Amino acid sequence: MKMVNEAEYDKVLQARFKQVLSVPQNPLVEFIDYKKLFLSHLFEQAWTFASRKFEESGDSTFICQLINSLPIVDWKLFLTGYACERFALHASSKNMKSIQFKKNKKIAPNTSLRFSQCLMDFKSSRMDIEKYKNGAYASIRGQSAIKRIEKRETGTDLLDSGLVYPGSFENGRRR
Repeated sequence: MKMVNEAEYDKVLQARFKQVLSVPQNPLVEFIDYKKLFLSHLFEQAWTFASRKFEESGDSTFICQLINSLPIVDWKLFLTGYACERFALHASSKNMKSIQFKKNKKIAPNTSLRFSQCLMDFKSSRMDIEKYKNGAYASIRGQSAIKRIEKRETGTDLLDSGLVYPGSFENGRRR
């Protein structure tokens, strides 16, 4: 078996990343099955390149480019949820087409999480996003992942209270 050094492997991963990003510009894009591309080893290598770049520099632009190149929202949610859990990130989106990440200091990254295993689980669950959207779905849709209780005003109007006596100023009646 041929051993490949680290620099050559990085070049192969970078080439795969560029190939995946060039798919939407391909003139034959209407004949490409995105589901097969998403579940392929080629996409896994592109994701490996993007995640390595994030681990090295902390720059999430490669991950964002890869996620934003996908046409189906459920796949975007799966990858966003995986990236949020794996790298301790918080996803946000102003429109549903582009996703940005910020570092979440409240949680620690889950280094034991493996992309290939999560992808196979996602595939075996028939692409059911319910298990994987853990907060990513809510932050992408512009909602808070944690429901906040709105404080209600505790004071009452003096005219509605029983403190207004007959014969007092304006007799306690609203006009």
